[in-house]
Amino acid sequence: MKIISLFFSILLLTIFLHCQIDKNNESMAFPFDDLSLSWKVLTNHYNNKTQHLAAFIIENNSKDTLFNDWKLYWNQSPRTVFEVKNPSVQLRKINGDFYEMAPRADFQLAPGQKITVEYISSDWLIKESDGPVGVYFVDHEARSKQVKSFQILPFESEEQIARSTVEATPPYTALRQFEENEKLNFDDGEVTSSIIPIPKSYSVRSGAFNLTSATSITFSEGLNSEADILIKLVEEVNGLKLMNPEPTNAPGAVHLAIVRGLKSEQYSLVIDQNQITINGGDPAGVFYGIQSLIHLIPVESYEKSKEIAFPALAITDGPTLGYRGIHIDVSRHFFSKQTILKMIDILSRYKINNLLFYFTEDEGWRLEIKDLPELTEVGARRGHTLDDREYLQPSYGSGPDPAGPHNNGTGYYTRSDYIEILQYAQARHMKVIPQVNFPGHARAAIKAMEARYHKYKDTDPEKANEFRLVDPDDQSEYLSAQHYTDNIVCVCRESAFAFYEKVMDDIISIYEEAGAPLEIFHTGGDEVPRGAWTKSPLCEEFLQANPAIGEANQLQRYFSERATEIIKRKGLINGAWEEAAMNIQPDGWTPNRKLADGSMIAYIWNNIWGQQDLGYKMANAGFPVVLCNVTNLYFDLAYNNDPREPGLYWGGFCNARLAYEFIPGNLYKSTQQDALGNKFLPERDFVDLVPLSPQGQQNIIGIQAQLWAETLQDQDMLEYYYLPKLYGFAERAWNGDPVWARIENTAERNAVADLTWSRVAQVIGKKELQKLDFLGDGYNYRIPTPGIKISQDTLYMNTSYPGFEIRFTLDGSQPTPNSQLYTGPVQINGALVNAKIFNKQGRSGLTARSEDTIVD
Repeated sequence: MKIISLFFSILLLTIFLHCQIDKNNESMAFPFDDLSLSWKVLTNHYNNKTQHLAAFIIENNSKDTLFNDWKLYWNQSPRTVFEVKNPSVQLRKINGDFYEMAPRADFQLAPGQKITVEYISSDWLIKESDGPVGVYFVDHEARSKQVKSFQILPFESEEQIARSTVEATPPYTALRQFEENEKLNFDDGEVTSSIIPIPKSYSVRSGAFNLTSATSITFSEGLNSEADILIKLVEEVNGLKLMNPEPTNAPGAVHLAIVRGLKSEQYSLVIDQNQITINGGDPAGVFYGIQSLIHLIPVESYEKSKEIAFPALAITDGPTLGYRGIHIDVSRHFFSKQTILKMIDILSRYKINNLLFYFTEDEGWRLEIKDLPELTEVGARRGHTLDDREYLQPSYGSGPDPAGPHNNGTGYYTRSDYIEILQYAQARHMKVIPQVNFPGHARAAIKAMEARYHKYKDTDPEKANEFRLVDPDDQSEYLSAQHYTDNIVCVCRESAFAFYEKVMDDIISIYEEAGAPLEIFHTGGDEVPRGAWTKSPLCEEFLQANPAIGEANQLQRYFSERATEIIKRKGLINGAWEEAAMNIQPDGWTPNRKLADGSMIAYIWNNIWGQQDLGYKMANAGFPVVLCNVTNLYFDLAYNNDPREPGLYWGGFCNARLAYEFIPGNLYKSTQQDALGNKFLPERDFVDLVPLSPQGQQNIIGIQAQLWAETLQDQDMLEYYYLPKLYGFAERAWNGDPVWARIENTAERNAVADLTWSRVAQVIGKKELQKLDFLGDGYNYRIPTPGIKISQDTLYMNTSYPGFEIRFTLDGSQPTPNSQLYTGPVQINGALVNAKIFNKQGRSGLTARSEDTIVD
């Protein structure tokens, strides 16, 4: 009987599992794979207003009729939908960048038919990266299906590529690129210096030092880590295995030492025929001397296990600015630990010493916090949902499946991951600054703590409310910068501060466990929209009990001041975006001098919309200031307005040269146009702006470049955005104002800037970018698009950087690494030209076409 009973039990279990498997794998009733979708912008100034007209085209290639039992979801640059022109469907923005299209009751799409759904939305969309991403269907049984065939149609007409009727940026063409490239002066000689940033004192001597596997390496006390890194770097770039370094003051053939007379981060590098000596004012200075030595290794020696010939020279160098930072957003798109370590490698190579790690946002919470598992269980996952109970809604194309292989919205760093990142950065003299953005940009934390509330509300109400972040009765209406309606923490709850301090204490403990320095805790504090807290019963009661605070719009200042006090008690400095350091006044903003006591560092991003002097106002008011100006230092902005070139552009366009042209000590000389391309005239536009005072100059502690991740979908795109932009930034961060910044005449100053940038561009093209191909698994740096000019049926082409090959075709086909090599002007007999720039590994940039390039 037992055997028979066991048999029937196994049989019933098998049947049950089979049914479950069938249900989970059950295909949708309609074959959605047989639908093809496309999308296009029709005009960006519909009815001569600041609005665009776009369209979805849905084509039914199946044998079945598509009825009304489906919905379509996608992510896209957040815009307000005004009107849908097709009466058979509805279209709405749900929240943030999450959209839905739903058919009405009478909808039918027969086999072979297609439907065009036109709709009007706010503002403009001028790039392919503005189009829908992560498009998927959901059927009437809530099963999701990623769209298999989706296409963004080309942007070709002026109405598609101009942001408005007052657009001042000319359309991108290959001829315009040619004319920009013509301003540069690339001589045919060899590049003399290959060190970026350029050393302050550099003298070449006769002779060379040959580094071999038999070369002895010695170091003075406290430089074990630096000696080990020297060994690793040489082996990585060349394959040469050096002898184990010896800790001794008796100098070997290569000697590392800390000496008096050099300040922190300063170094000297002396090479002669017998010895290499690297002295530093501290270990960081020695490390930077090592990096300069590595820069001297010629491209030809990379990945070749043999001796390296270093030219004899003497360098004395050190930074002008103490804070040289990069901001990385890992919340909107998650980047793996390995991607971050790889990024730290390249940042430290160019002497960047601060990494602002942005791991909390509306779209994701990326750090494990002890005792608050909901932050990563809910806040670190994205998938199809309309209530955010189990995970967050899709954003930036993350798709419907929270565990999908291509879902870049899911992921977080464990405690051990973060410790490894901290220690890796510390060994390379880079400080990692944590940023937990409050009270705005906090949707992921809010939804995670709401999930915690619902988990415990029936069994443990006190625990449920312990870290709750919202007033459940709040009826306030607002729209955040990214179009969220529910991303602001209720700072009138004590539980909001309990949450923040809990998170802060756990992060501090991670740094302590890692043995890593923590001096700045960044609270964000930006972009709290008007209307927040205005209809919150909790806040109304709180403000009545605390009349000194003022109205609801002063609660942002209240949070900032209180958070700063908490941070100060823990022995740290509060870093925050400028809004957190300011008072809201009826006629604008003023510095909150209560915080100008050194307890807060103001990170200033806004230098547009009449705020070109904001950074100087804050520095003059006594705040330590890090300049993060959007016009020059927002690396996530597109390189140019070519519709194929990905990136944002709300602050204009940001090419590799703009960071190099940034002048911290005189922003008015480096802020040359507004976001729409209108040129500034200093005598007209800057006469009433505040100059930087001598004391304010002392308060500019550094500069920082930003990598916001709305369009940075993966590691390749991340690297595409910051390389080669990093080079100009590294030069300016290390050396401060360029010499040519002192030239008052704009034309003369620009001419000298053209010449000096030409020299830097030669180093970038002939040396630095080519070296990246041999580091680790390589870097996906941006390869430029060639410029084209056709005159008298003769083809002329040029490039932004020397050291690459231009290949072209005359038959309309796409160029390959085997296509004709451009070596000089070519007669084309009216042929259509397609051209690409290739690196030595055969990877290319975008195609340049000969349309609109004829000048006679």
